[in-house]
Amino acid sequence: MLAIEAYKKFLLKINKNDTNSDIDINKGEFVLLYNEQKDKWLENKIAKSQANDNVEDLEEVQVKHFLLSKVQDQTGYSTFSLPDNFFSYLSSYSHCSSDSCKDVIVYHYLIKPRNENMLLENSNTQPSLDFEETIVDLSENKLFVYKSDFSVDTTSLNYYRKIGEIDIEGYRKVDGKESKSINPDVSDMTVDKILDHCVIEVIRRYENPDGFQLAQHRIQTED
Repeated sequence: MLAIEAYKKFLLKINKNDTNSDIDINKGEFVLLYNEQKDKWLENKIAKSQANDNVEDLEEVQVKHFLLSKVQDQTGYSTFSLPDNFFSYLSSYSHCSSDSCKDVIVYHYLIKPRNENMLLENSNTQPSLDFEETIVDLSENKLFVYKSDFSVDTTSLNYYRKIGEIDIEGYRKVDGKESKSINPDVSDMTVDKILDHCVIEVIRRYENPDGFQLAQHRIQTED
């Protein structure tokens, strides 16, 4: 779907929900709205998929086995840069080595940074080449991979990527630059669901209770 087509479909959806006929959303406003709501839609969709293990709707934004760039090695951990389009963590693993073992695949368990010390001091959760597991956390736009008596050679990440921003030519941005055409980088079905969330937000802003309930009900039954 082209960005301009998404804009036209959005305007049709607004009317479909029996909102006030004087609602006027121009191209620039729509672009800002879409780029805001795409992240909210993805965040909500990931949360739902984690609750019911249904990931089929998110296949197009999954990135598998992405090799990360190492930033540095420190005593106790190695750090790796997250991809520029990183949105949410799925899983990760490393290839590790010691003096006696080479190229061992070590699987990761994501933790909250505040639990780091407690887990590192626990013999059941300490990094272990023998048990082929370690803990990791996300901080400073990096993945921290913890280690003990082994080195972390490479690390690969499975993650959800960001949905790309769109733009539509034909208006001047707030920074004075002319807009240009940037089309959605996800399927028409996903764009359509994001547009539904855009409609909900517009109706909310215009305080139309009837239209809000109608649009919200449709999203709950279709999402």
